[in-house]
Amino acid sequence: MCIFPEEIIERILKHCDGKTLLIAYAVNEQWKNIIQRLTKRTKIWKRNCLRDIPKGELVKYTEKYINQNDIDKWLNIYKNWCAWQDIDGNIEFDIHLSPIEVSRITSIAVSGRYVAVGSEDGRIKIFNDNWDLLHTTRYQAIKITEITFMCDEEYFEARNGRIYVLIAYKTGTLVLTEFDGKLNELSVIQDVKLHSVYKKYLCYEKRGGRITISKLCKNSMGTNVFCEITFLRIYSPSEVSCLHMWGGTATFLINNEVKVLKYDENVPPISIPERRVRIKFCINNHPRLERSCHIYRDDIIICASTTEDDLREQFLELFILGEKGSYSKKLFNTWDVLESYITCMFLYGNTFIIGVDIGNIYFYHISSWKEFDIRNYQKKMIVGRHPINGIDVREDSHQRKFYVHSSFKVHEITGLRVNDYQYDLHCGV
Repeated sequence: MCIFPEEIIERILKHCDGKTLLIAYAVNEQWKNIIQRLTKRTKIWKRNCLRDIPKGELVKYTEKYINQNDIDKWLNIYKNWCAWQDIDGNIEFDIHLSPIEVSRITSIAVSGRYVAVGSEDGRIKIFNDNWDLLHTTRYQAIKITEITFMCDEEYFEARNGRIYVLIAYKTGTLVLTEFDGKLNELSVIQDVKLHSVYKKYLCYEKRGGRITISKLCKNSMGTNVFCEITFLRIYSPSEVSCLHMWGGTATFLINNEVKVLKYDENVPPISIPERRVRIKFCINNHPRLERSCHIYRDDIIICASTTEDDLREQFLELFILGEKGSYSKKLFNTWDVLESYITCMFLYGNTFIIGVDIGNIYFYHISSWKEFDIRNYQKKMIVGRHPINGIDVREDSHQRKFYVHSSFKVHEITGLRVNDYQYDLHCGV
């Protein structure tokens, strides 16, 4: 029997963190009703998401949540975030082969209820979440290397049935399109070596060393095009290995120097990036070394270095960027641990996924990158027999659905949340 009036309990619970609320929900029917009432009348779950979930994770959860108008969106995001901190104990996995027929798949992207698939012959196909084909087209008869959905937060066209799709081709061509039942070409950029997208912003490097930061904006005809914000130049012998945009910062790896540039409305037309840190690679000066680097958020760089000789080896170098020019690093031999070579990496909030050349994927929970160990995966799944080439995700009220593709198939891997309101202290902050 409860010795406190409901008004007192409600006042107390109103100021509790999300983990405490999830535990209190299972106390009894009275407390459950109080929390349900608070959920409807207040923004208690949005406040707890903003307070408890790291900003770098929350940005992705809100972006990938399938129904932005769901009144329980913040509650569901919080519960999913808690559950995925213990993948082995709280998540049940299921895998399905998609029914689509696409020859030589090269890329996949997911946004809301849309799935875009690119192929070796340059075709892009748009499906809904039931795999009904909505549209197919081809702008160039050359390999599509990446597809990205872009978001114009100012106009919210996606809510009105309009979305923006950026298509990257092997030739270095970027094509901005608008989808309103069919893809309509809006803008074309040529000779692009590298590019990165964050919401409505695009950063790209062209051949010759010019790096441009642009954003979606309306022209005089009311059509969305790219408007240049600023640019900078990189001169030989310097070379940009990778670049990434996130949260108002563009991060560049130039040779072995990490440089950053803050972009906003007040940035000058010509910019000079600020040097953040100089890193040192463990694997270097090998005559036949192939290195692929990726920047995650604005503080993590992961490089896969493969030696192309008789004794083929692959090393994973993880750089964790700190403050005032400091960094720490980790080194792993992927063959010694996974007995395969990494072909794909994907970070979604607190979940890191590695895909390998024999068709397996590995799930890791990231509580701290300094504690990351490639050997300590929480879930291994056999997807097929072919190399994993790409991954994307969507999230809804009870699950995260990962779209994993090889060159021949797309598999849907669903991670369903179980054991609601029974999460252990892993959910604490």
